[in-house]
Amino acid sequence: MSVEDYIDRYSAAPGATVETVDALLRLADFREKVERVCEIGAGSGRYAARVIISEYPDTYEIYETAGDWLPRLRSLPNVVLQPADGHTLSATPSGSVDLVHAHKVFVYLPLVVTIGYLDEMARVVRPGGIVAFDVVNEDCLDDQMTKNWVSSRATLYGMISRSWLLERLAQHGLSLVGSHFVPLSGGRTELLVFRRA
Repeated sequence: MSVEDYIDRYSAAPGATVETVDALLRLADFREKVERVCEIGAGSGRYAARVIISEYPDTYEIYETAGDWLPRLRSLPNVVLQPADGHTLSATPSGSVDLVHAHKVFVYLPLVVTIGYLDEMARVVRPGGIVAFDVVNEDCLDDQMTKNWVSSRATLYGMISRSWLLERLAQHGLSLVGSHFVPLSGGRTELLVFRRA
């Protein structure tokens, strides 16, 4: 069993990684070669591996603070491990990447850290490039998800206002091109995909 299949079965739903990357790439609608990608919190590399297989970028930058995943991440093609401080993309030049993305990261971070990363994503993406990430917002909540989280006392997930998020990113020149709901233990997140003007 692959690492991505194991994690999908354990923490989300079988096939969730493939479905998420497929939705991201469909919404991104890349018409030119994707030369440079940056991922925040790549962890096991399950999303990175799928993007690399699909887009064959020349450079795939990764910011990862969990040292136990670094050997696996180093084994992926064209990966550059950047020095991760847990809140910036300081080694990535402004306007230099075609795709900057994060999956199952912002749902666990304090709001102020997420906002900092969103600002950094807006800084590093080139004109016409894509910013993509998933969050828990008001559109993710339904009665069943709320019951699941209340009964399990799931206090690790953070929520962010969708309308506020869209407005803030619009101020950075990012326009929403689409979204896709993604399984999260006991609920779901919304993958949001933006294009830089």
